Amino acid sequence: MIIGGCDTDRDVFVIAEIGGNHNGDADTAYRLVEAAVQCGANAVKFQSYKAEKLVHPGLEAMPLARVRYTHQIDRFRSLELADEVYERILDMCRDAGIAFLTTPFDIDYLNWLAPVMPAIKIASGDLTFHPLVKAAAATGKPVLLSTGMADVAEIDAAAALIPQSQRVILHCVSLYPTPDSMTALSTIPFLAEHLPGTAVGYSDHTIGPEACIAAVALGARVLEKHFTLNPTQEIGDHRLSLDPAAFGDMVRQVRRTNVMLGTVEKRISTDEMKMRRMLRPGHVLTETDIECVRPETAYLPSDFGRVVGRALRRDLAAMEPIADDAF
Repeated sequence: MIIGGCDTDRDVFVIAEIGGNHNGDADTAYRLVEAAVQCGANAVKFQSYKAEKLVHPGLEAMPLARVRYTHQIDRFRSLELADEVYERILDMCRDAGIAFLTTPFDIDYLNWLAPVMPAIKIASGDLTFHPLVKAAAATGKPVLLSTGMADVAEIDAAAALIPQSQRVILHCVSLYPTPDSMTALSTIPFLAEHLPGTAVGYSDHTIGPEACIAAVALGARVLEKHFTLNPTQEIGDHRLSLDPAAFGDMVRQVRRTNVMLGTVEKRISTDEMKMRRMLRPGHVLTETDIECVRPETAYLPSDFGRVVGRALRRDLAAMEPIADDAF
């Protein structure tokens, strides 16, 4: 699958998930885009919504946000970006050669931003929002479907709305942060087997880069990791995000892991064949391999016991005298 110029059969598509880590500040959003470019990410991703269309006004704020907000709608309002901010971000991404993505939480945002995105991301919370999933699939672009909080039947129902050629299923655990014991990375090969021919990936909420690197080794071809300028910030996803130095290091390790995966069949390279000839024992001499003829050489007929049963290091031609460097 091609996403933003990246062939996921060959390379891992790495997304710097900014989400709400800009804290509603346009300048911070711009700085995050610039930093993600320097880190070598394939894409930056935001989250786009109008608070009034996302949550009920009476919904209590999430635990981390309660130190500042009583209701979740006020928290979401604080993270909204103006349309002109998105326009500048799009210009920055085009100029820098990095893909722009956002998670649209309603069909209006999807219709507005889909034309300028190489793929559409559907959040875990919207996996059962089938009208949005259908609208994303109708764009004809790859659909990245996160599967946090979903059982297999729900995943199957949503996946069925997306043509196989457009479908990327992301393993995800919707716990912030996700404990190591609940990360369940073995779900990645399970999803690949359960939905044959479907690209799989991983949307990470753990602390640190290790789960992302392991996910690539397990078959993830799209990788989403939260990204921040400062992970010590209290409210939001900052503590489960990587700062630019750590994110850049993760990208390098992901690229190296991808190279290490190689091909699925067992092959012996030309270089390894050279080493094999040096390190493997060769033919083991038997009495029938040896002719005793004149003239005398390094080994005499009386040396049979020193020669028979030894492994050759190199091939010997017919009638070639046996020398010490042959063993």
